[in-house]
Amino acid sequence: MGPERVVVYDQDTDRAAAMAARYHGVATLASMDQILNDARVSAVVIATPPGSHFSLARQSLEAGKHVFVEKPLATRAADAAELCSLADRCHRVLMVDHLLLFHPAVQEMESRIASGELGDIYYLYSQRLNLGVVRSEENVLWSLGAHDVAVALRLLNALPVRVCAQGGVYLQTKQRIQDVVFVTLDFPGGQVANLHLSWLDPE
Repeated sequence: MGPERVVVYDQDTDRAAAMAARYHGVATLASMDQILNDARVSAVVIATPPGSHFSLARQSLEAGKHVFVEKPLATRAADAAELCSLADRCHRVLMVDHLLLFHPAVQEMESRIASGELGDIYYLYSQRLNLGVVRSEENVLWSLGAHDVAVALRLLNALPVRVCAQGGVYLQTKQRIQDVVFVTLDFPGGQVANLHLSWLDPE
């Protein structure tokens, strides 16, 4: 096997060419199949619309690649579980891009909670609000909320026993894409996490 190499594939060929021009030594390929069949490529980064994550991650694992996938891992719990099981069977690393878990502020909070400095944690709340990018591939919960859910689970070191989400559709009514979502997570220790997500908020 030859040395590993870095390649990029994008359906937008102009964007792929721009990536190759920006980063020395990066090659462009014409299809995902070419990446999966290239023995010099040991890992794949998937940054595509959420609906394609499961299929592409599964193909990559089955091709023997390590996989780093943009959040969410999949849009159905059963699909996410299948990917985790497949990664175990293939002895490959499967990682989701929950980048806030590695943010110094989140790690500092986690450390202070673990040390007891902050005492008992009764509830968490987060607001991810702005007049931001309005996406047509996913709603605001899939786009923004995955980060806040990941942080809540990390800080409380538990999985919720109940989840309630309610959203509103205002801009993309035909597609039924929620622009504003409120999420409540109830945890086994009695803690509650409340998330407010919106790309319509002027504050």
